[in-house]
Amino acid sequence: MAFLDRYGDKESKFSRWKLSELVSWNERNLLPTYQNQDIENYCTFHGALDVLSWFAPDVATLVHGSAGCVTSFSSSRAYPNCHEFRPKPYSTAMNSTDIVYGAEKKLSDSLVEVDRRHHPKVIVVMTNCCSYIIGENRSDAVKKVADKVKADILELEIGGCSGHGFRKGADLAFDLLFNYVAKKVTSPIPPPEPSINLFTKRVSGRPAENQDVREMSRLLEKIGVRLNTVLRMGASLDDLYRIPNATANMAFCFTLGHAPLVRLNKLFGQPYAPSTFPMGLRGTLRWVDSVAKLVGVKNTLHDDAEVEKYRAKVEELKVRLAGREAYIWQPGDKGLATALFAEDLGLKPYLFNMSYYLQKKLRKTVDYVLENGHDFTAILSGKQEVLLKAREKRHAERPLLFMPKKFWLGELPTVTFNFFVDPVLGFKGIDFLLREVEYALAHAGQKDYRLFNRYIETRFHAVDWKIDGPPMRGIDPDDPKWQREVARL
Repeated sequence: MAFLDRYGDKESKFSRWKLSELVSWNERNLLPTYQNQDIENYCTFHGALDVLSWFAPDVATLVHGSAGCVTSFSSSRAYPNCHEFRPKPYSTAMNSTDIVYGAEKKLSDSLVEVDRRHHPKVIVVMTNCCSYIIGENRSDAVKKVADKVKADILELEIGGCSGHGFRKGADLAFDLLFNYVAKKVTSPIPPPEPSINLFTKRVSGRPAENQDVREMSRLLEKIGVRLNTVLRMGASLDDLYRIPNATANMAFCFTLGHAPLVRLNKLFGQPYAPSTFPMGLRGTLRWVDSVAKLVGVKNTLHDDAEVEKYRAKVEELKVRLAGREAYIWQPGDKGLATALFAEDLGLKPYLFNMSYYLQKKLRKTVDYVLENGHDFTAILSGKQEVLLKAREKRHAERPLLFMPKKFWLGELPTVTFNFFVDPVLGFKGIDFLLREVEYALAHAGQKDYRLFNRYIETRFHAVDWKIDGPPMRGIDPDDPKWQREVARL
């Protein structure tokens, strides 16, 4: 694909393109994209399992298939004490004999056992590749014990071998739950004031997310809008039941939220709007303005005294940074939101990880950004050469590198933050981001042990149990019954 290379000059082995140009190439099937470029590189089964686990223990997941997929998934999310927050799904643990002769009795017995021991309100029977491929008759197994199980039973036929990818699995799980809610809640009760349901982001439930949700709730209250329910890890079945009561729906990450928002619009007539993460001054104001337009309120934050305070902070730093480049290593929606924030600071953003997100099925946020006049430059090839060439500039002219981790060990000022573990949204997020920019400018080229400390902190304190919202009713590690179970293993 040599014609896709647009070199900055003859000696610079990299190619620069505008987002609009790359979109055009992709529509003509001329932009190579590969599944391994996607950071969400799990299979369809894991996408569905991830979403269903948000609502445990009210919603119990029984995987009809081998135990490997369950244990594999659990270890990939293995933070200490995570079982309290996200109980592991249950499995019928099919073996080679079951593959040949079927395991309907195992499924029937497992349904009764899960219901008797754990008392969930809903049990979702999922297939993985094993039962999916052999065409196991799940429905008959479920019917045989339906009168013995108190929980509602839902079925989701989904196997990773279907090849649809992680996001499709997540969308199918949302569809299953929303259709269930539509049958259960026939008479929604709208609140007296405008309200929205909020989808956060795919890796949800971390401490920073709680701060981000509280911050955006605070800003929405300023314009007379409240949060009806928040869809994220740790939500309950009651949170799902409240969905039809809201006036509209919004998401932090529109790539995650698009398909669920479309589904809710069809089921309950709730409008939604595209957006980037509410990050930085302009990104936050646009997100709040979108909510106001959706729910029909005329209030705005633009004349708020708090806005003037943050505008002054941003302008002060902009004087020092105007004209410098910003290399955005964050992918997808995160990269676009970071690029908008970089523009607020007078920087010229270059996107480094966007080619996969230009596919039509993932391009909703890119289209939104282009419609709002932000045709950012993207680096398609030669990223390492770009970074090396930047070192030749004077210190005061070197670009700022925005990354989730400090992979780059060179002299460039590196602004490190993580959307999953750092509070970056809303006005309070601006304070955090400006501190990170100042730190990067002051410590460019120095060894930064603070990053190691941050890794340790996020690894071993990944979940804050003292959060607002539904109680985490998972396993109590101090429970003598649980300790006896562990001792037997």
